[in-house]
Amino acid sequence: MKIKEFNELVKNTEPKMFRLAKRLLISDAEAKDAVQEVFLKLWNMRNRVGQVKNLSAYILRMTKNHCFDRLRSKESKNLRLVHSNIDREESSIEDDMEVQDEVGFLKRVINELPDRERTVIQLREIEEMELATIAEITETREGSVRVALTRARKKIKEEMMNYRKYHRYEA
Repeated sequence: MKIKEFNELVKNTEPKMFRLAKRLLISDAEAKDAVQEVFLKLWNMRNRVGQVKNLSAYILRMTKNHCFDRLRSKESKNLRLVHSNIDREESSIEDDMEVQDEVGFLKRVINELPDRERTVIQLREIEEMELATIAEITETREGSVRVALTRARKKIKEEMMNYRKYHRYEA
């Protein structure tokens, strides 16, 4: 792989990698670092990249695995504590406080999902990927992806219904 090809690859895949890393690591800074480290690994193995059948899926799998490794490491204990408030600090474009509250609650619910379900929701609902591609990225079967997706959606739906029920009677 030549530098020009690599730069094109970076340009095309970096946004998806960043969104996935941010969803898993919470922090913008940590997500940027993770993306850079994955690109460094990819550059170091550039001579073997031509053998990969679906390069985009392979790169996203590398990103997911790298993020999970970071979360499992010692520094991740601090990472979650230090950066847990970042999503809550993002301001919503909407002026309606109820919408802002629901969006914030939804983000927290998704962030509290188990790693596999959170990854599947991110890839399917936000990145709008096909189940086969998600299965390749997560290194599971499509059936397992469907199950994880169903569980995640069910959990999100239940939490949102409880949230709305509680907030409807609160006022």
